[in-house]
Amino acid sequence: MRAILVSILLILGIVPALGDEWASRNGTCYDWQGYWAVERDPSGVWTGSIDFQQVGGACVAPTNAVASQEVRAVIVGEDFFARRHGGSTACYMHGRIRGDQVRGFEICSGGTEQGFALHFRPPR
Repeated sequence: MRAILVSILLILGIVPALGDEWASRNGTCYDWQGYWAVERDPSGVWTGSIDFQQVGGACVAPTNAVASQEVRAVIVGEDFFARRHGGSTACYMHGRIRGDQVRGFEICSGGTEQGFALHFRPPR
């Protein structure tokens, strides 16, 4: 009986969704690989964290530096908005959703503007 009740609640969406894992590339040269661990709350806001690793890109060599930031994101129609922050850095992201991907720009504290690409399903 309990299994049936849990199944019905999951189907109706009453129980909060299990966490999602997203993957992104950020930076001037898309030189930072980010792994997002987020959960959607009942209001539709995605919250969680991003673990970054500097993997290098077309204009910069890899350093393998790591960083973690907290993130809050929302999806409105085909628009993706997020705020990520950690330490003294805060970045505001906006992009357009196409299928399971988002491509857009972010502006970070200090006025730095850079691109980002996000996949709602991590690459296998």
